[in-house]
Amino acid sequence: MVFFVYLDPGVLGDAKRGGALGLQAVTPVLRAMLQNCILLDFDDWRWEPAVKRALASDAGSFDLSLVKKLLVQLKKKERIVPFFRDDYSGAGDMQIVTAQATAAEVDLILAPSTGPPPAGTGYEVADLLGHQQTAFEERRAEAAANGREYSGGELAEEPFLDLNFRKLLRFASRVDICDAIFGRKFADSYEYSIKALLVLMGGVLADPDNATLTIHCEQSNRNGHLLTQLAAHRPAALKNLRIEVSFYQNAAGGQCLPHERYLVTNQVALEIGRGMDFLDKATGRNRDLSINLKDSATVRAKIGAYAAFAAAPVRVA
Repeated sequence: MVFFVYLDPGVLGDAKRGGALGLQAVTPVLRAMLQNCILLDFDDWRWEPAVKRALASDAGSFDLSLVKKLLVQLKKKERIVPFFRDDYSGAGDMQIVTAQATAAEVDLILAPSTGPPPAGTGYEVADLLGHQQTAFEERRAEAAANGREYSGGELAEEPFLDLNFRKLLRFASRVDICDAIFGRKFADSYEYSIKALLVLMGGVLADPDNATLTIHCEQSNRNGHLLTQLAAHRPAALKNLRIEVSFYQNAAGGQCLPHERYLVTNQVALEIGRGMDFLDKATGRNRDLSINLKDSATVRAKIGAYAAFAAAPVRVA
């Protein structure tokens, strides 16, 4: 659902030099990346200054302004993250990127002049003209437009979690789970699924010590059981992860959380069609469900609309 990209600033420089047509060619690429991509930068944040230099112009235009606004949106949505590390051996940026792209789990390198990636690397390389013809873009667009539909038992636990959640969670600093019945139904497949998700988070979160997981669910007589089991299922790698539960209750007996179920990070949001019991405890495979991309700010606002029904978050020991 989420894809990792390295966008060489030279692509933007070439687009600007191409005038209106060049800028109009790069605009849909940036819009696509806003849907479900994370751009990888260097750990010294050199990408943004290089982009500013590439797009510098004394004479503005609507097309140039639009490209800059899209880049600002990527930054605001925290879709630009540091990864690549310069060893100061004198290698150029593209040499460093290609050397570290497999470790970064890059899906696409978009660069002005390209050659085929080394065999077995698992990523594609394309220039702006070839972007639309990549297998990457076909997979990315399909995930953005249609999400994923699963019949029960299609995938074993590990490939299911990797395909849908691995890259979603890798650079997350805040994760919210919203599932109204999570607490009162916490057993069997609900418990199995969250345990598996916590193990995945322990293996992929880039900075778990500075991240927070918050679960939003209805108040029930099983609150204590939920908190105890969450503590028991916390892997050692997440010992410093802040885990908390917000319990919601409408005194009038009405709805106190959205009907829809979500998994939201500070970068991307997913709607989980059936909820957080997506793995079948009996088989260790996925249950029937749909997963669709949503805008994280919109989902957070929707959950926030129910804040009046929430008690203070309870920290999991």
